[in-house]
Amino acid sequence: DCERNAANFLEEKKVESDDNERNHCLEEIRHLKRRIRNVQEGIQTSSSTVDPDVYEQNVLNATKNCFNEWRSIARHYLEPEKGREEQILPQEVRKEVALAVFQLIQISLQSGPLSGAKPGYFKRCGGDVAKKVILFLDDVTPQHEALGECLGFSAKQQDALHKWKSNAEKAAMNDKPPSKSVVKQQQQLQQQQQQQQQQQQ
Repeated sequence: DCERNAANFLEEKKVESDDNERNHCLEEIRHLKRRIRNVQEGIQTSSSTVDPDVYEQNVLNATKNCFNEWRSIARHYLEPEKGREEQILPQEVRKEVALAVFQLIQISLQSGPLSGAKPGYFKRCGGDVAKKVILFLDDVTPQHEALGECLGFSAKQQDALHKWKSNAEKAAMNDKPPSKSVVKQQQQLQQQQQQQQQQQQ
């Protein structure tokens, strides 16, 4: 009886520990989803991201931070420990979060100097922006399929990331200047900023 009681007590403690860890994991995911929404809103409402440096800081780096947060959460809760990982971070939750992260990456590749209907269209942005995007995609593209699966990315999503990276590499090698329309947008932004500075003086 003593042994059975001890075993039951340990099992109850394990279930309680799993519940606490699951709750903590879900709270971290809720925080990440809020962060992703905030970054998306910032990207969609800001006109200053046409400037390559602002684009790198406010779009690429902000998106990369969300990706890194998701990678940390997934790695922490998916350490294979007697089959507990599926209970704490089920596959459907991973896929749902991965989709939100992937959509944020997609939005970041069709905003600022890359604004347009198709994500990862590098023919207008110029070689310098393409080089910034390569560094960004190096960080947010899972380096092997197993990591992609751990993060919940589908094969199709991983293929898209690799394709965007390949297109960015081609644009960086061609190293053409930005298109006239992108340069015009950047000049308009500079004029607006100068006018605002003059009004503040």
